[in-house]
Amino acid sequence: MGAMWVEAILSKGDLTALVAQFTPLKLRLGEDGELLVTEPGEVDLVPDVGLRVACKAKLKWPVLGVRVPATLNSLIVIVRPEIVKTSIGEALLFKLQIEHIDVAGLPAMIDDGILDHINRELATRHVDLTWDFTSTLSHSFPLPEVLQPLGALGLDVAWGKLKVTHEAVAFAISYHSHVNRRSEDHGSQTPRLPEPGAEDAPLVVAPERGIDRPEPGQEPGMSGKAAVTVGLTALALVGFLALGRSLARQWSE
Repeated sequence: MGAMWVEAILSKGDLTALVAQFTPLKLRLGEDGELLVTEPGEVDLVPDVGLRVACKAKLKWPVLGVRVPATLNSLIVIVRPEIVKTSIGEALLFKLQIEHIDVAGLPAMIDDGILDHINRELATRHVDLTWDFTSTLSHSFPLPEVLQPLGALGLDVAWGKLKVTHEAVAFAISYHSHVNRRSEDHGSQTPRLPEPGAEDAPLVVAPERGIDRPEPGQEPGMSGKAAVTVGLTALALVGFLALGRSLARQWSE
Protein backbone atom coordinates (compact mmCIF):
# COMPACT_ATOMS: atom_id res chain seq x y z
CA MET A 1 0.00 0.00 0.00
CA GLY A 2 1.28 3.45 -0.92
CA ALA A 3 0.37 6.79 0.62
CA MET A 4 -0.24 10.10 -1.12
CA TRP A 5 -2.09 13.28 -0.39
CA VAL A 6 -3.67 16.19 -2.22
CA GLU A 7 -4.67 19.69 -1.19
CA ALA A 8 -7.39 22.09 -2.32
CA ILE A 9 -7.05 25.76 -1.34
CA LEU A 10 -9.90 28.28 -1.47
CA SER A 11 -8.60 31.83 -1.21
CA LYS A 12 -10.47 34.67 0.43
CA GLY A 13 -11.40 35.94 -3.03
CA ASP A 14 -12.71 32.53 -4.07
CA LEU A 15 -14.87 32.32 -0.95
CA THR A 16 -16.22 35.85 -1.35
CA ALA A 17 -17.35 35.03 -4.89
CA LEU A 18 -18.85 31.71 -3.77
CA VAL A 19 -20.79 33.27 -0.88
CA ALA A 20 -22.25 35.85 -3.29
CA GLN A 21 -23.70 32.98 -5.35
CA PHE A 22 -25.49 31.61 -2.29
CA THR A 23 -27.67 34.70 -1.86
CA PRO A 24 -30.47 35.46 -1.70
CA LEU A 25 -30.84 32.47 0.62
CA LYS A 26 -33.86 31.53 2.69
CA LEU A 27 -33.27 29.53 5.90
CA ARG A 28 -36.31 27.76 7.27
CA LEU A 29 -36.89 28.14 11.01
CA GLY A 30 -39.26 25.72 12.70
CA GLU A 31 -42.54 25.00 10.94
CA ASP A 32 -43.36 28.42 9.51
CA GLY A 33 -40.45 30.75 10.20
CA GLU A 34 -37.85 31.96 7.75
CA LEU A 35 -34.71 34.06 7.62
CA LEU A 36 -34.06 35.65 4.23
CA VAL A 37 -30.35 36.49 3.84
CA THR A 38 -29.33 38.98 1.15
CA GLU A 39 -26.47 41.23 0.07
CA PRO A 40 -23.46 39.61 1.77
CA GLY A 41 -20.42 41.77 2.38
CA GLU A 42 -16.81 40.70 2.02
CA VAL A 43 -15.88 37.44 3.67
CA ASP A 44 -13.55 37.58 6.67
CA LEU A 45 -11.56 34.48 7.55
CA VAL A 46 -11.08 33.80 11.25
CA PRO A 47 -8.03 31.55 11.79
CA ASP A 48 -8.93 28.09 13.12
CA VAL A 49 -12.63 29.05 13.17
CA GLY A 50 -14.08 29.65 9.71
CA LEU A 51 -15.85 32.28 7.64
CA ARG A 52 -17.48 35.43 9.01
CA VAL A 53 -19.94 37.23 6.73
CA ALA A 54 -21.98 40.39 7.41
CA CYS A 55 -25.30 40.39 5.54
CA LYS A 56 -28.60 42.13 5.23
CA ALA A 57 -31.66 40.05 6.11
CA LYS A 58 -35.35 39.85 6.88
CA LEU A 59 -36.86 37.69 9.63
CA LYS A 60 -40.33 36.20 9.92
CA TRP A 61 -41.03 33.79 12.79
CA PRO A 62 -44.52 33.76 14.33
CA VAL A 63 -43.36 31.66 17.29
CA LEU A 64 -41.35 34.69 18.45
CA GLY A 65 -44.15 37.12 17.69
CA VAL A 66 -42.56 38.30 14.43
CA ARG A 67 -45.51 37.62 12.10
CA VAL A 68 -44.52 39.95 9.27
CA PRO A 69 -41.03 40.21 7.80
CA ALA A 70 -38.85 42.39 10.03
CA THR A 71 -35.81 44.14 8.61
CA LEU A 72 -32.47 43.32 10.22
CA ASN A 73 -30.10 46.26 10.39
CA SER A 74 -27.22 43.79 10.53
CA LEU A 75 -26.66 40.05 10.60
CA ILE A 76 -23.27 38.37 11.05
CA VAL A 77 -23.04 34.70 10.11
CA ILE A 78 -20.24 32.31 11.08
CA VAL A 79 -19.63 29.20 8.95
CA ARG A 80 -17.48 26.65 10.81
CA PRO A 81 -16.05 23.79 8.70
CA GLU A 82 -15.03 20.72 10.71
CA ILE A 83 -13.78 17.21 9.98
CA VAL A 84 -15.93 14.63 11.78
CA LYS A 85 -15.66 10.86 12.14
CA THR A 86 -18.33 8.67 10.56
CA SER A 87 -19.00 4.94 10.53
CA ILE A 88 -17.13 4.59 7.22
CA GLY A 89 -14.41 7.23 7.54
CA GLU A 90 -14.57 11.00 7.77
CA ALA A 91 -16.84 13.79 6.54
CA LEU A 92 -16.71 17.56 6.18
CA LEU A 93 -19.34 19.24 8.38
CA PHE A 94 -20.44 22.87 8.09
CA LYS A 95 -21.90 24.47 11.21
CA LEU A 96 -23.91 27.67 10.79
CA GLN A 97 -24.07 30.14 13.66
CA ILE A 98 -25.42 33.68 13.90
CA GLU A 99 -22.87 35.79 15.77
CA HIS A 100 -24.83 39.05 15.86
CA ILE A 101 -28.33 40.20 14.98
CA ASP A 102 -29.91 43.65 15.08
CA VAL A 103 -33.64 43.75 14.39
CA ALA A 104 -34.87 47.21 13.46
CA GLY A 105 -37.14 48.70 16.12
CA LEU A 106 -36.39 46.10 18.81
CA PRO A 107 -34.23 46.55 21.93
CA ALA A 108 -30.96 44.65 22.28
CA MET A 109 -32.40 42.35 24.96
CA ILE A 110 -35.04 41.04 22.56
CA ASP A 111 -32.41 40.76 19.81
CA ASP A 112 -30.39 38.44 22.07
CA GLY A 113 -33.43 36.24 22.68
CA ILE A 114 -34.11 35.95 18.95
CA LEU A 115 -30.43 35.18 18.36
CA ASP A 116 -30.50 32.27 20.83
CA HIS A 117 -33.66 30.81 19.26
CA ILE A 118 -32.24 31.00 15.74
CA ASN A 119 -28.93 29.37 16.74
CA ARG A 120 -30.72 26.52 18.49
CA GLU A 121 -32.76 25.93 15.36
CA LEU A 122 -29.69 26.02 13.11
CA ALA A 123 -27.91 23.55 15.41
CA THR A 124 -30.58 20.95 14.61
CA ARG A 125 -29.73 21.29 10.90
CA HIS A 126 -26.01 20.59 11.15
CA VAL A 127 -26.50 16.97 10.09
CA ASP A 128 -27.90 18.21 6.76
CA LEU A 129 -24.73 20.17 5.99
CA THR A 130 -22.28 17.30 5.70
CA TRP A 131 -20.13 16.13 2.80
CA ASP A 132 -19.07 12.47 3.03
CA PHE A 133 -15.81 13.01 1.15
CA THR A 134 -14.53 9.55 2.13
CA SER A 135 -17.13 7.92 -0.12
CA THR A 136 -17.12 10.64 -2.78
CA LEU A 137 -13.37 10.74 -3.37
CA SER A 138 -12.46 7.05 -2.89
CA HIS A 139 -12.44 5.13 -6.17
CA SER A 140 -11.19 1.99 -7.87
CA PHE A 141 -9.97 2.38 -11.46
CA PRO A 142 -10.17 -0.83 -13.59
CA LEU A 143 -6.95 -1.49 -15.49
CA PRO A 144 -6.91 -2.78 -19.10
CA GLU A 145 -6.55 -6.50 -19.84
CA VAL A 146 -3.15 -5.89 -21.41
CA LEU A 147 -1.72 -5.23 -17.95
CA GLN A 148 -1.68 -8.78 -16.68
CA PRO A 149 -2.11 -9.79 -13.92
CA LEU A 150 -3.17 -6.35 -12.66
CA GLY A 151 -6.90 -5.80 -12.11
CA ALA A 152 -7.48 -2.33 -10.69
CA LEU A 153 -5.84 0.68 -9.08
CA GLY A 154 -7.54 1.70 -5.85
CA LEU A 155 -7.38 5.11 -4.17
CA ASP A 156 -8.98 5.13 -0.72
CA VAL A 157 -9.34 8.24 1.43
CA ALA A 158 -7.53 7.74 4.75
CA TRP A 159 -8.23 11.07 6.46
CA GLY A 160 -8.79 14.77 5.88
CA LYS A 161 -7.38 17.90 7.48
CA LEU A 162 -8.59 21.51 7.51
CA LYS A 163 -6.69 24.73 8.11
CA VAL A 164 -8.24 28.20 8.16
CA THR A 165 -5.92 31.20 7.96
CA HIS A 166 -6.48 34.91 7.29
CA GLU A 167 -5.88 34.30 3.58
CA ALA A 168 -7.50 30.97 2.71
CA VAL A 169 -9.13 27.69 3.68
CA ALA A 170 -6.92 24.66 2.98
CA PHE A 171 -8.46 21.19 2.73
CA ALA A 172 -6.01 18.28 2.53
CA ILE A 173 -6.86 14.63 1.90
CA SER A 174 -4.57 11.67 2.49
CA TYR A 175 -4.96 8.66 0.19
CA HIS A 176 -3.93 5.04 0.47
CA SER A 177 -3.22 3.56 -2.95
CA HIS A 178 -3.13 -0.13 -3.81
CA VAL A 179 -3.14 -2.41 -6.85
CA ASN A 180 -5.52 -5.36 -7.04
CA ARG A 181 -4.23 -8.44 -8.89
CA ARG A 182 -6.33 -10.88 -10.87
CA SER A 183 -6.52 -14.44 -9.60
CA GLU A 184 -4.84 -16.83 -12.04
CA ASP A 185 -7.61 -19.41 -11.51
CA HIS A 186 -10.79 -17.34 -11.52
CA GLY A 187 -9.86 -13.92 -12.85
CA SER A 188 -11.09 -12.27 -9.66
CA GLN A 189 -9.44 -9.26 -8.11
CA THR A 190 -7.65 -9.87 -4.82
CA PRO A 191 -6.69 -6.84 -2.73
CA ARG A 192 -3.03 -6.48 -1.95
CA LEU A 193 -2.55 -6.20 1.80
CA PRO A 194 -0.76 -3.13 3.18
CA GLU A 195 2.79 -3.49 4.34
CA PRO A 196 3.11 -3.91 8.12
CA GLY A 197 3.71 -0.62 9.86
CA ALA A 198 2.92 1.50 6.81
CA GLU A 199 1.37 4.65 8.23
CA ASP A 200 0.93 8.26 7.21
CA ALA A 201 3.53 10.75 8.37
CA PRO A 202 2.13 13.47 10.64
CA LEU A 203 1.02 16.74 9.06
CA VAL A 204 2.94 19.95 9.60
CA VAL A 205 0.66 22.98 9.37
CA ALA A 206 2.16 26.26 8.20
CA PRO A 207 -0.24 29.07 9.26
CA GLU A 208 0.81 31.44 6.48
CA ARG A 209 0.34 28.82 3.78
CA GLY A 210 -1.76 25.72 3.39
CA ILE A 211 -1.17 22.29 4.93
CA ASP A 212 2.31 20.91 4.34
CA ARG A 213 3.42 17.32 4.78
CA PRO A 214 7.19 16.95 4.46
CA GLU A 215 9.00 13.92 3.16
CA PRO A 216 10.67 11.86 5.92
CA GLY A 217 13.74 13.71 7.14
CA GLN A 218 12.99 16.90 5.21
CA GLU A 219 11.73 20.30 6.25
CA PRO A 220 8.20 21.34 5.22
CA GLY A 221 8.05 22.69 1.67
CA MET A 222 5.76 25.23 0.08
CA SER A 223 2.17 24.04 -0.23
CA GLY A 224 2.41 24.35 -4.03
CA LYS A 225 4.92 21.48 -4.02
CA ALA A 226 2.59 19.30 -1.98
CA ALA A 227 0.08 18.63 -4.78
CA VAL A 228 0.97 15.15 -5.97
CA THR A 229 -1.66 14.83 -8.67
CA VAL A 230 -3.33 17.77 -10.41
CA GLY A 231 -6.33 15.68 -11.40
CA LEU A 232 -7.08 14.57 -7.84
CA THR A 233 -6.68 18.11 -6.52
CA ALA A 234 -9.24 19.29 -9.06
CA LEU A 235 -11.52 16.43 -8.01
CA ALA A 236 -11.37 17.51 -4.36
CA LEU A 237 -12.14 21.11 -5.32
CA VAL A 238 -15.05 20.05 -7.55
CA GLY A 239 -16.48 18.01 -4.70
CA PHE A 240 -16.13 21.01 -2.36
CA LEU A 241 -17.96 23.33 -4.78
CA ALA A 242 -20.57 20.68 -5.62
CA LEU A 243 -21.37 20.49 -1.92
CA GLY A 244 -21.95 24.25 -1.91
CA ARG A 245 -24.48 24.01 -4.72
CA SER A 246 -26.21 21.10 -2.97
CA LEU A 247 -26.48 23.03 0.29
CA ALA A 248 -27.90 26.04 -1.54
CA ARG A 249 -30.69 23.87 -2.91
CA GLN A 250 -31.41 22.29 0.48
CA TRP A 251 -31.72 25.61 2.30
CA SER A 252 -33.61 27.60 -0.34
CA GLU A 253 -36.96 27.23 -2.02
